[in-house]
Amino acid sequence: MRARLALLDGEARPNVVDLNPERPISIGRSRDNTVVLPHDEQASRLHARVYFENGRWLIRDFGMNGTRVDEVRINQVAELADGNEIRIGSVRFRFFVTDPVKSSASTRVTPTGERTATMDGSSLPLTSYRFGVEDLTALSQFMGSAVEARDPLDLGRMAVQTLFYQTGAAFAGLFSLDPSDPVPKTIWPEAGKVDEHLARQLTRRVQRDHRLVWMAEDTAATIPTTGVFNSNYADALALPLKAHGRVLAALHVYKASGFFSDKDRRFVEAVAGFTALVLGGLKARRALEAETARLQAHLTHGDELLGDSRVMVTLRAELGRAGGGHKPVLFRGEAGVGKEAAALEAHRRGPRADAPFVVVHCTTTPAALLEAELFGYRKGAFSGADRDHPGFASQADDGTLFLDEVADLPPHCQDKLLRLIQSRIYRPLGATYDSRADVKVMVGTRRELDAEERAGRIRPDLNAALRGHQVVVPPLRAHTEDIPCLAQTFLDRIGAECRREWVLTPDAVRMLRERSWPGNVRQLRSVLEHAAAATDAETITADDLRVLLGASAF
Repeated sequence: MRARLALLDGEARPNVVDLNPERPISIGRSRDNTVVLPHDEQASRLHARVYFENGRWLIRDFGMNGTRVDEVRINQVAELADGNEIRIGSVRFRFFVTDPVKSSASTRVTPTGERTATMDGSSLPLTSYRFGVEDLTALSQFMGSAVEARDPLDLGRMAVQTLFYQTGAAFAGLFSLDPSDPVPKTIWPEAGKVDEHLARQLTRRVQRDHRLVWMAEDTAATIPTTGVFNSNYADALALPLKAHGRVLAALHVYKASGFFSDKDRRFVEAVAGFTALVLGGLKARRALEAETARLQAHLTHGDELLGDSRVMVTLRAELGRAGGGHKPVLFRGEAGVGKEAAALEAHRRGPRADAPFVVVHCTTTPAALLEAELFGYRKGAFSGADRDHPGFASQADDGTLFLDEVADLPPHCQDKLLRLIQSRIYRPLGATYDSRADVKVMVGTRRELDAEERAGRIRPDLNAALRGHQVVVPPLRAHTEDIPCLAQTFLDRIGAECRREWVLTPDAVRMLRERSWPGNVRQLRSVLEHAAAATDAETITADDLRVLLGASAF
């Protein structure tokens, strides 16, 4: 049900406003209001709000000198009916209920309800709102910079800085969607203090409702007595960043005093809509880059957990449980059993499946370079650092960071890893401020971490933190019934690379199953690669294996 507010007497800008049930309006002396009463000294900066709720138009009074409807001073809230006269100080308005079909476009001073559709069907309020020159300039500059962003954190930083300066906010931030512990991806100003309780409440509402939450609007109209938004901040806006049908993150903007205006709200919506579209593309590209890098590093190895034995079925069920939540996951097992493959499977079965899975090899990466590679560095941090480098932690943001052979992590990196696990904060080399990364940490080790702790090679608190969820990856000798499937799969992959085909004879399969494997799937593949290379036939026999490995191996 649309309505209209028209000026009868006094001075107000604009003098006619078409009301949309989806958008409350504010009336007051401050120029940030929808309807500004510039010269009436009896009007407060924010004097009243008109809004639609439960099928009724309502007006709520905020003014020191009161608001009157048909010359009756209202007590906080009053229902409006067609033809009511509203008086604030010396200014009088007439409230009309209108037919939206017959409403003349020529009388519309503040267009509402018109939106530009985006590619995912969400709304992006850009062209339908009459922003001022300053707003349009800021929006244009932001969009021009945003399309050049190559990293989600850079994009987020541009968005929060634009909102901070353009809306007069005291704080702006881009937050993850964890309602229990929303992580501020980036904030402005950098030294700003996050109101954790407020951030948690707003994030919970955004995640639940998938729409903008306006603190002043909710406390004034929806939940006036609950105290849910009790905060040191006077007002706040929180918006979901939606792209391709998914909510990716939330933008929060806070004011220390006063209220955001409807113009502020529209500007924040415009920035959030464009940010969401660019962010969706950046996240998809980052996940693809991480997967490409992982595959390039494992061109000759499969990453699936093959086999239908009871041992493997039980393992997959355990990985499904390990993939959820934020707790670190510790994968234990002998060298080559497939700890990385198990971690990848847990990642794919968890809520971060569409985000990057980034692998750090602690043993093969030189200790002197590991900190820079893991946590990144800033330009000029050391000789040769001619540009900023994001590091593995940043690349894994929103996804999973897997550290293979974590017991080989140097002590100075252990400190930073513990801080990342506990607070999701780290500091790149050469940086003057902390960075944030919402990552699920998974680690693998072939050693007993308790023994490493007693030997002084791993921090006790890090050892304790890594045991959020432990998964033991079984050796090959614990599920030898899977060897026929594994062996033929490996031969098929080897054959695809060489454009040849091999099969194992029944005696060869039996010999592989009877072998006392030292504990890994990787060695099985290596044996088959050598056997395929050593024969000119299309079959691999037990004699081929015996010649290759010797009788003592079985």
